[in-house]
This record gives sequence, structure tokens and C-alpha cells, in this order.
Amino acid sequence: RINYDKSKHEVDKLLSFMGKVPENSREKYPIELYPNKKDIDVVDKIWNENNFNDQEIIAVAPGSKWFTKKWPLEYFNEVIDLLVENGKKVIVIGGKDELYLNVNIQQDVLDLRGKTTLLELAEVLKRVKVVLTNDSSPIHIASAFKKTSILAIFGPTVKEFGFFPWSENSEVLEIENLSCRPCAIHGGDKCPKGHFKCMLDIKPKQVYEKILQILKRV
Repeated sequence: RINYDKSKHEVDKLLSFMGKVPENSREKYPIELYPNKKDIDVVDKIWNENNFNDQEIIAVAPGSKWFTKKWPLEYFNEVIDLLVENGKKVIVIGGKDELYLNVNIQQDVLDLRGKTTLLELAEVLKRVKVVLTNDSSPIHIASAFKKTSILAIFGPTVKEFGFFPWSENSEVLEIENLSCRPCAIHGGDKCPKGHFKCMLDIKPKQVYEKILQILKRV
């Protein structure tokens, strides 16, 4: 029987199976992904066709398996509009399951949902400046790349569950001191309280301004 320490990141929990976890575990045990030449060539073509070289590109991941883990789509669309108005390039990412989302695809917005393999997506996230994502898999893919900044939106879930970005170059936006948070480790199909404050109170302008702050630092 292994003691499951709920206070630590999931990576540290897994590392503990091998013995004592070092203080600098994030530095000593980085997440790594290895796109091969074929993956790199595919993304090179995408970059060249869209004139993405030397551009400030933001990847937006609006999907999640769980409804309550999804920041409202209209909020994502508002952030996309603000970024495009400010001269930024946006790539919308996700799997085929996210194709039903009515994302505001427009000029300077590239839709790659359902169009990349896992390692091609990793190569995409390696090249962008910022990844804006719900509490979902793009957090962990992007954590493999030190130059990619992650802005993760947490609603029903909290960092204390251990699934926050492993990358040091990341931030979590959340409504702190909300009495009903967390409501479930994996979210749910609806807000148990009916108000969904944990997501609705994180406003698009706040997220947009946070992205601009990150871009100034990188």
C-alpha cells in the first residue's frame, strides 16, 4: 500500500513511488515530449502558410470533457476578438470533440481543432507564446516546453488537487475564497449551486489583460 499524498502535484505523487522526492523536482524531472521530424515538418508548413514567423501567437483551448471545467465560450470568443484587434495571431486547438464549439473563427485565427496528432500539437504549443486553457490536457502538453507560458482557468477544481501546470512558466486564474469551491475533482455536468460563479466571475477583460502582461515578460 502506497500513501497517496493529496497535498502534492500529481507528478510528485508518482515520483514518490520511487522514494524521496527532491526539493527541486520540477527542475530535476521536467515533463518532456519529443515531436519527430515528420511532426516538425507538418508544423513548419502550417507556420509558413500562415506567415507565423516572429509573430506573437496565442493558442486557445476552449474544450474540456466536463461542462463545469469549461470557461464560457462567449468569454473565450471575447478574448479572441480582443487579441485579434490588438494585432495578435490566435490558434484554436482541441480534438474532434471540440469541433461542435461555436468558436469565433475569423481573420488571424487559425482553427486546428481535430487537425493535429498529439505530437504535432505538442510542436505547435512549443512555438506559441501563451496557451490559454481550461483545466484540461493542453496544460500538461504545454508544460513540456520552458518557453511557452500557460494561463489556466480553474473553476470547480483547485490547484490543491495536484493537476495544476507543472511548468514554472505558468499561472492559474481562479476565484479564491468561494465557499463552494472545489465541488468535484473532475468537475461535473452542471453547477451544483446553480450560479457557476467560479467561472462566470472570471471576466474576459481580466484574462485578456493577463495575457498582455505575460507577453511583456516573455
